[in-house]
Amino acid sequence: MINPKDVSDESQSNDDQSTTKDVNSEINAAQTEDEYYNALRKKYHGGLSSAELQTKTAIEKGYYDGNNADQVYQKIQNEEQKIQNGEYDQYKN
Repeated sequence: MINPKDVSDESQSNDDQSTTKDVNSEINAAQTEDEYYNALRKKYHGGLSSAELQTKTAIEKGYYDGNNADQVYQKIQNEEQKIQNGEYDQYKN
């Protein structure tokens, strides 16, 4: 049996891995909130991260444990508005 990974285009795979590592480095190296969110949007192609989506859902369904749910939810909504306004369109594929 042939493993599909053995047949895949390695240069594409390496490029994807390199990009992910670079973006993760950007996220980890961010010194400001703007740098952090720009790197996060770059990684998630201009959209919310899975953690943001999960947190939003948890708050909406009432099982978020933090006592700052209103602030967190407002921040996620602000980021969604920025996304809708096209602020992160340069990261879309």
